[in-house]
Amino acid sequence: MKITNRGQAYPFEQFDLQLHRPDIGLSRIGYAPKSLIESYARLYRSRLERMGFESREFKPDFHLPVVKFPKTEPSTSERRITLQIVASDEQLKLDRLLAWVNDVPVGPIKGLSLDNRNSRTASMSLEFPLMPGPNKIQVSVVNSNNVESHRETREIECTAPSVKPDLCLVAVGASAYTHTQFDSLPYAAKDARDLAAFMEKLAERVEYEGRTAPQPPRASARPSDQPAPT
Repeated sequence: MKITNRGQAYPFEQFDLQLHRPDIGLSRIGYAPKSLIESYARLYRSRLERMGFESREFKPDFHLPVVKFPKTEPSTSERRITLQIVASDEQLKLDRLLAWVNDVPVGPIKGLSLDNRNSRTASMSLEFPLMPGPNKIQVSVVNSNNVESHRETREIECTAPSVKPDLCLVAVGASAYTHTQFDSLPYAAKDARDLAAFMEKLAERVEYEGRTAPQPPRASARPSDQPAPT
């Protein structure tokens, strides 16, 4: 299912930032506790802040900017690809450019600012890192009304050989506890060591240090002024 307007189809997730409001839905239904509704409202505000938006900036107009970039070859042996991005808006100035590879932002999570250009058009070269295998490249542009364009999408296969990454690993396994109300877990420390051994097979180089803590003395009761361990 998609949202359609003037013959153009848009995925639902494109409007999540503005319209995904479970707090409003639950409030109108009238059965959810107030604390749950407030929690969803806080998450919404936090999401806007993280992305650099304010709710008062959203406009009901469905006028959209446009972003285009050239069609790519279906496959490449390179680990990076550079594309020429062209964005425009017939009515409003452009605010930022958003780009993703496999749903991971390229550049700042808030996007690449276009506000300093003070223009309704923009053109730039953008480099995309590729992973071995299939890659999904997406680009969109946001205008001064915080309305996002259709997300242009390209699929490209990277045929470069896989390279194992370096890995820094912290594995913690607590097998024994000080307080008697917690049962010992004889295999927790072993599981941590086994996890480290397994991860060594997936990475080119693993930074790992194993330490064994001494057996803690058992206590009969937890002092009342100390919180329970988590």
